[in-house]
Amino acid sequence: MKRVGTFLAAAALLLAAAFTPVAFAGSKEIAGDRNYSGETVLPAGETWTVAPGATLRFRGGRLVVRGKLVVEGSAERPVRISGDADFEGIDVRGGDGSRIANAVVSGGRRGVTVTSARISFHGVRFEKGTIGLEIGQYGRAEVRDCTFESPGRAGILVKRGGALDIASSRFTGAGKSGLYVYGAGGIAVRGCRFEKNETGLQASMYGAAVTVTDSVFAGNGTGILVEKMAVPVISNCELAGNRVALHFSRRAEGTVSNCLIGDNGDGVLVEYSSYPVFRGNRFRKNRDFAARLNHQSSQWEGEAGEDDRDTPGGPGGSAAGGGGGRSDFRPRGEGSAAGRPVAKKGKLDGIVDFRNNDWGEGGVEKGGPGGKRAIRDA
Repeated sequence: MKRVGTFLAAAALLLAAAFTPVAFAGSKEIAGDRNYSGETVLPAGETWTVAPGATLRFRGGRLVVRGKLVVEGSAERPVRISGDADFEGIDVRGGDGSRIANAVVSGGRRGVTVTSARISFHGVRFEKGTIGLEIGQYGRAEVRDCTFESPGRAGILVKRGGALDIASSRFTGAGKSGLYVYGAGGIAVRGCRFEKNETGLQASMYGAAVTVTDSVFAGNGTGILVEKMAVPVISNCELAGNRVALHFSRRAEGTVSNCLIGDNGDGVLVEYSSYPVFRGNRFRKNRDFAARLNHQSSQWEGEAGEDDRDTPGGPGGSAAGGGGGRSDFRPRGEGSAAGRPVAKKGKLDGIVDFRNNDWGEGGVEKGGPGGKRAIRDA
């Protein structure tokens, strides 16, 4: 009888084990309320899954993701990730496949930083931090249906070597720029809304290449700021109610086509040897001018002087807090001293091409020093 009892007990243990979930090595689920302090590391080769409704609170430090982070909130039960003023955010580096969905990321100096990794965001609200999302060297981010609300400096900062594909997202209340592209190419913006930011979208420095389509810029200080050799392609957008809708400065180029530019202070401001091309746009009831040129030719630049054109920290500046006002328009640490060629200065003459746009009934040019340099729309 003793042997039978032992056998039955062993069988019961085996049966129970068969129906007990097994936590496999390299996987971890995070649920409920969690508090962290200092640096927390998700090791390479591991996957951490954050369950719907979970709350993660950080005091200082950061969460370093070297493996895969999967945040799986829901519309009814979003995941909440928050930090104090010293929190450095979620630092995703060296791994692909992380994703954050249906979550709120708030506080801290950075919400999420991405370097040498790929990550996707869906239905995420970034709020109250200094920079919501920062994408660095070899970082790649896909962003859909996200909101960047009241960042101290920028909703998204994309640095050289980073790439961003963003659609159906909203930027509001940024202290500096909703989206700041600093020398990065491969940036695609579709169906987004920028409103009540100091600057909606800012593209700066040589190599900054941004494609913006089907987006709205409303009620910003400056809707789109393009400066220091940046070259955007902007089409099918609406720019209304901004202090300045489009500002091209310091050898900026690019194209603007099939956009509605109306009810702004200035529709377009072009200055300091910038030569964008405008095609098929509609200008309507901009209060000051539909288009205004300032210090565009070599003559006007000579009157203003090199010092004025290359003033450090000029219009825009860096969302990351740098200067960058030198005449070669390269960030510090780059250029010939770092073994890279310095970008050559462009010519001081050229054409701002405003052919084939619709200025409304009664659109007129206004004369100024050196010739006609401003256009009013109806």
